[in-house]
Amino acid sequence: MSNAPNRGRKKTDFASLMTELGGGVFEQQINQAISDIAANVLQHGKKGKLNISLELKRMGKGNMVEMKHEIRAENPQAKGRLIEEIGEADSLYVGAGGFLSITPETQMDLLKRNEPVS
Repeated sequence: MSNAPNRGRKKTDFASLMTELGGGVFEQQINQAISDIAANVLQHGKKGKLNISLELKRMGKGNMVEMKHEIRAENPQAKGRLIEEIGEADSLYVGAGGFLSITPETQMDLLKRNEPVS
């Protein structure tokens, strides 16, 4: 894919990240769209389409990016098709090797500790 120095480092867990985008709403929108498309494909005998677009842009000079996430659903109908587009953006932290998360790695590391807090 690229020459980015990421060997041996934590990689982004795409499935987990999808559950965090838009407070979990983005994943629900994808689930609903794919189900609607499948039902309409069977009902109308025509093909449907679901496009998922992710666009990353650096935010300032820190270790954060803005991720625009969009879906475009094309549902076949008896006559023509119904097109729905939904999009939002989230701010994400970029950890070592490009690991993406809603929260910075340092905070996640604190939450994973098994030591009692005094």
